Amino acid sequence: MLWNKFKYVLFFFIFVSFLSFMTAFLITTNALYLPHVLKPMEMPLQVSAEENIDNKITIKRFHITCGHFEKIDFNNLELNIDNIEELDIEELLIKFPPEDGWILDLVEGKWVATQVIDLLCSVDRNKRHLRVVDDFIAVYQGPPTYKENLLYITEISIWDLPDKWRETIISGETYFEDEKDLLQALDSLDEFRMAF
Repeated sequence: MLWNKFKYVLFFFIFVSFLSFMTAFLITTNALYLPHVLKPMEMPLQVSAEENIDNKITIKRFHITCGHFEKIDFNNLELNIDNIEELDIEELLIKFPPEDGWILDLVEGKWVATQVIDLLCSVDRNKRHLRVVDDFIAVYQGPPTYKENLLYITEISIWDLPDKWRETIISGETYFEDEKDLLQALDSLDEFRMAF
């Protein structure tokens, strides 16, 4: 008798619990794309890049992969805001559509448009670092903290290198600012391999 009275309430609470669990799971596994929930937008001043239009709107781009802000090339933006004094949310949503990764905020009477991109910034995109894949040295794009973009695996075995080089590569401390520095280092490592 009591069960018949409260079974719908119990089902409701089970459903809400399941829905809460699924939402938390999707957000934490990046299956549900909510960058403003996962990562704060405040960054140190040295990596901040932004453009101001008459002190009414700030426009910037945030790279969630490396956590850097980057200056936007306004020649590619096609901004045609006629009257900066009469900015309203509808016009801004047309100029900065959320489906293109734009987030609009009104902070202290000033619009802030931030485009969130899931790519490395131009500085980190040129960096390279070395890791070990199946006992061979592999070259990855980006800084050592970015482990997702394998470019290629060399023919240099990690076991053919001196202990100091081996430890440095295995620990993830070997990175290069550009492709030129990487190629010089790989030539040196190849010479070590030939020497043994």
